[in-house]
Amino acid sequence: MAASGIAGNNMTVAIIAWAGGSLAGFGPLYALILNGALLGGLFGVTWHFGMAGALGAFVSAHGPLEIFLILMSAAAGLELARGLIVAGDRSRGRTLKEAGTISLNVLLGSLPWFLLLGVVEAFVSPNPQLPLFLKMGTGALLLASYLAVAFRKEQLSDAA
Repeated sequence: MAASGIAGNNMTVAIIAWAGGSLAGFGPLYALILNGALLGGLFGVTWHFGMAGALGAFVSAHGPLEIFLILMSAAAGLELARGLIVAGDRSRGRTLKEAGTISLNVLLGSLPWFLLLGVVEAFVSPNPQLPLFLKMGTGALLLASYLAVAFRKEQLSDAA
């Protein structure tokens, strides 16, 4: 239950950041500013009370990929906004269709990873018996795995 709730919340943030691109880019920017302020504020408060290390240890397993995916979703939303705003010498419909295809592919490629992150955030991140190096290694491995899948050579050559 916890893992699905966490995954659902994170997917909602990603979808809102992406869909907000239809508001001329204000939605993704708002999502980034709000989430950055919340995370920064949380680290500030825990720093003040001497608990920032514990928060850092908690987010080290799921945070790197989760933050990256939120950034990717917002970037996809900004691509959608670009398609709405900047048509150049092409028709706005064609530009929007191309930008929409690119941005939707980025979003749909990111969403399944939130399911895995939900499990990690529910079971690995809060486990006090797991050493910090293992949590940090998990976070690095998850991010590296996503990047390896997202930037496969054959996938890049197909897009060109």
